[in-house]
Amino acid sequence: MSAKQMIFIDSNILVYSLYGTDEQKQLIGKILSHQDNIPILSIQVLKEFANVSIRKKLHKTSAELKKHLSKIKASFTIAEISTDTILQALDLRDRYKYSFYDSLIIATALENKCVILYSEDLQHNQSIGKKMKIINPFK
Repeated sequence: MSAKQMIFIDSNILVYSLYGTDEQKQLIGKILSHQDNIPILSIQVLKEFANVSIRKKLHKTSAELKKHLSKIKASFTIAEISTDTILQALDLRDRYKYSFYDSLIIATALENKCVILYSEDLQHNQSIGKKMKIINPFK
């Protein structure tokens, strides 16, 4: 039996898991349901998901979006963001040259001991501090 591993899901992967093509949904579904994976999202990811949902009209009403957010909350570990997370994000931004918000995603994933960060927006196969790898599941 394998050890459980923490994985971090970026907002774009969360959106695709619900509103992507059938192929994207199936691929992400396999990642999320794998018995050895413990998927984590951050408050930032939930905010970005809500913003994309509103902007792209993925939900017909706010009530529908709230219901969906409640289901997500029940299915994932939700990581908070602290002042220390922000300070680490600034260090990561300087080191890896990502935007502040991308660096905040990375910092939150590292803080939560994630070994993989799934994102379409970051550099595929990049290792972060020999602790975590960024994976674009569509490559």
